[in-house]
Amino acid sequence: MCYERVSQGLKPACVTVCPTGTMNFGERTDMLAMAEKRLKEAKKDYPKAMLANPESVSVIYLLIDTPEHYHPYSVAQQGFGLDRKMFLAQLGRPFRKTLNLFADV
Repeated sequence: MCYERVSQGLKPACVTVCPTGTMNFGERTDMLAMAEKRLKEAKKDYPKAMLANPESVSVIYLLIDTPEHYHPYSVAQQGFGLDRKMFLAQLGRPFRKTLNLFADV
């Protein structure tokens, strides 16, 4: 993510050259505030507008219609029964089993 630019206080190159101005980069609280402001403006013309998973992902997308009209994964699906912490624990399970094998040696 343009580490060199960001470490010098600059925006990532993709944000700087974005022709529509829709890409932004900054502190999460500032980005959430900007997204909420844009959502309020968008709702005037698009009453179904929504922010896609603003609290659970690092990238905030503004959708102007319901998620069904977008890619199936535009909004995280509920019902898996796993939150982020549970998912990461499940992801690491095979490594713990491998480490336990070596511990017995």
